[in-house]
Amino acid sequence: MKIKSLAFLAFFLILSSCSTGTSTSGDDATIDESWHGNFDGTGDVDDDPEIVIPCKAKCPICGKCLDPDCSDEEKCYDLGTRTKYSFYTGDHSVKVTGGNGGNITQVPVSQGGYIENWNNNEGARVEFQIIAKEDTVACFGGKIGMMPEPMSLTSTCDTYINGEQILSNSRLQGNSNWPYIPGTETIPSPNEWYNFTEYYVGCVRLHKGENKIEIVNPKRGAYQFNFQQIILLSDVSLTLGNASGYAEHECHHQNEDGKCTDYTCNDIKCLDKDTSSWVNQNLILDAKEDYVLKYSDTSENLWNPAQGEECIGYIDSGNSHQTIVWSFEASEETFVKVELLMSGGRAHGTAYNDTWDLSFDGSTFTTGAIAGANPDSDKWNYTMYNYSLIGYMHATQGKNTFKMVHKTDTGYNIRGLRVNNAVGTMSTAKATK
Repeated sequence: MKIKSLAFLAFFLILSSCSTGTSTSGDDATIDESWHGNFDGTGDVDDDPEIVIPCKAKCPICGKCLDPDCSDEEKCYDLGTRTKYSFYTGDHSVKVTGGNGGNITQVPVSQGGYIENWNNNEGARVEFQIIAKEDTVACFGGKIGMMPEPMSLTSTCDTYINGEQILSNSRLQGNSNWPYIPGTETIPSPNEWYNFTEYYVGCVRLHKGENKIEIVNPKRGAYQFNFQQIILLSDVSLTLGNASGYAEHECHHQNEDGKCTDYTCNDIKCLDKDTSSWVNQNLILDAKEDYVLKYSDTSENLWNPAQGEECIGYIDSGNSHQTIVWSFEASEETFVKVELLMSGGRAHGTAYNDTWDLSFDGSTFTTGAIAGANPDSDKWNYTMYNYSLIGYMHATQGKNTFKMVHKTDTGYNIRGLRVNNAVGTMSTAKATK
C-alpha cells in the first residue's frame, strides 16, 4: 500500500506540472490568452473607486453647496429657472467713495467696467441700488480678480444688504499663475490683475422696491482684489437703480450717422464727433521742443533724452505737480480736436480728469475721455505710443494755451500733442508760465 501511494503521488505531480493550454515548438512558448492569473474575468478592469469630495461651504439659507470642487450636484448658484443679473462697479449709477487711500476711478463699462484704487484703500465704499419687482430670495455673488491665495468677498470686505451684514465661508480659489510671492517684491504680470472670476457667496433676501447693497474695504492691505461686478440669480425682475445720483447724459445733437455735432460737449457719450468737413491740419506739438514747457516743483525740465526713451517722463510720485504747457496760434476762431501722444498701450485706461488738472486759456477744462492708447491690450507698455483723445476745445484767434498739471501717483510717458482744426490754419507758439 505504501509503494502504491508513492507511485500515485509521483504520477499526480507529473500531471500537475504540465501547464494546460501550453504548446512547445522548438524554443518558443505561447501562453493561452484565456489565462487570467488571479483575475476571475468578471467586472470592469477600468473601474476605479468613486472619490467623493465633501462640500466645504454651504449656503446658510437654502442649504445647497457653494463649493465648485465638491461632488454635491445641488449647487446654490445653479441657474434653474432664475435669471442672471450682472451689475458693473464701473457703472455711473453705482456710488463709489474713496477712503484713506484716495479716490476711486470708475472705469466705464465699455473699457471693462471695474473700479481702480480699491486695493489698500481703507474705508473705500461701493454702493448699489437694486430694484426688485417682488420680494425674493436671490443667490448673490460677484466677479473679482483672482489673487495668489484663496479670497472671500465677505471676509475681506464688510458686505451689507439692506443694513444686514452678510457672511459666508465660500472662497474664490487662488490663482496659481501669479508670479507674486508673499513677502517678496515680485510684482505680478499686469494681465493677472484683470483675471476677473465669478464666484458666489450664497442666498440673500431682497424686498420689493429698492435694496441697498454696500461693500466696504475695512483695512489697508495689499491682499485686496480688483472688483468688477456683483451678480444676482433671481426669479423676479431686478434692475440697477441710481445710488450715485448721477444723471445719465443724453446726446441731442447727433447726425444721421450717429455722430455728435455739439463741439462744446466733452461728455464720454459725445466724444464721437463728426469732423468730416474739418480742415484737419494735424498740427503736431513735439514735446521735446523748447516751445513746450515741461517742469515740476523740483525739476525745470521733465524731458528724458536717453536713447530709446525720448519722452516727458517721471510723471509719477517722484515729482510734484508735474506741469506741461502747450500753446498754438490759430488764424481765426475755430473748434479744435486735441489728442495726446502717450505710452501705455492699455485698454483699461484712466480718466484724464482723474489724473490731471486741465485748463484751456486759463479756464478749467473737463472731459469724459479715458487715456488708453491701445484697446486691444491689457498690458502697460512704456515703449508703445499712440494718440489718445482728450477732447474738443473752442480756440480763439491768436494764441491758445492748453495746460496739464499732474495730481496723482501714477502716469505715463508723453511725446506730443496733436491738434486738428475745423477752419483756418494753425502754427506752434512759445508756451509761458
